[in-house]
Amino acid sequence: MPNVLVLGASGRTSRLATDMLADNDADLTLFVRAPDRLTDAPASARVVAGDVLDRDRLADAVRGQDIVYADLAGALDTQAERIAEAMTDQGVPRLIFITSPTSSPPPACGRARTWE
Repeated sequence: MPNVLVLGASGRTSRLATDMLADNDADLTLFVRAPDRLTDAPASARVVAGDVLDRDRLADAVRGQDIVYADLAGALDTQAERIAEAMTDQGVPRLIFITSPTSSPPPACGRARTWE
């Protein structure tokens, strides 16, 4: 059974992945900023409150994991750097990083593009 850290575990896609991983007997650590938003975590999962940008908190969560699954929004460049740094320091070899476009425009854009 692999140890899997799910970053951004309260997100919609992460919840689906968490269910799939739990069904396949993964030992889960769910990392969220707001644990109260995580209402349907598997009973066997460990829930950790924190921010990916907090180096110490992230390093503690990464320690002992086999796989890191990240489904995040926001400052993705900085988040990816912190995750890679923690994984390298802790010797964790596998990363699954999920990203998706937002439905609202970024502040500098002014308006969203439409897809045709």
